[in-house]
Amino acid sequence: MNLLIFSDELEALKDCTFILEAVSEDPDVKREVYAKIASICRPDTIFASCTSSMDADQLAADIPNPDRFLIAHPFQPVHLQPLVELVGCKATSPSTLRRAKALMDSLHRQTIILNHSVPGFIVNRLAQALYRECIDLIERGVAEPADIDRAVRYAVGMRYASIGLLEYFDAVGYELEAAIAGNIYPTLCNARSVQQLVADGIAFGKTGQKARQGLYIWSESDLEDFRDRLQRPFFTQVREWELPTGTSDQ
Repeated sequence: MNLLIFSDELEALKDCTFILEAVSEDPDVKREVYAKIASICRPDTIFASCTSSMDADQLAADIPNPDRFLIAHPFQPVHLQPLVELVGCKATSPSTLRRAKALMDSLHRQTIILNHSVPGFIVNRLAQALYRECIDLIERGVAEPADIDRAVRYAVGMRYASIGLLEYFDAVGYELEAAIAGNIYPTLCNARSVQQLVADGIAFGKTGQKARQGLYIWSESDLEDFRDRLQRPFFTQVREWELPTGTSDQ
């Protein structure tokens, strides 16, 4: 805790060399924040956004010296999941990416540097593809939500927790994967907008955990069990981390 300083004044940021913005997922709000802190901070201060899906060039459009801007996207629970996606805009300098990666490395993060920005980056693009297919399976009456989650927990999740998706693709082999794809690709969901099940949930207030009803009914004990299972797999890794004890880039 001795590394933390709490303040509600932007002036507190004036000596920072790295600022990670985490305001609401609204480009206008984010750009307003950048405009305010740009007049306070040093010209070489790195501006990073933790947006989960926005375009880097859109966010950097009005920043003085946009070569110092990038997206640094972590994952919930942030204190337990080590991955950070680093995404530059067209103007981001190699030096900015190197400095950002060095800072994340010093915090024992696992970093991915994208070659260029795409909506959702890597992880959320993969997640949305899975969500879309899962919702489609439910809408078509193929399986219940709990059965789809069992398929993930006891097959997909277990496999890809220890090996990479594309490592497994190579292990299976292109010939077999091509044969499987030929059977499955024509039947996959290709929805280009929010699916009806989700739209109906929003319309009727059944929006998930916060409403205590979505694809599941959420009791207090269900929520406690979910939170425990959400964090449990990360505890072994956390015990192995060497957390910083001194000061570093702010």
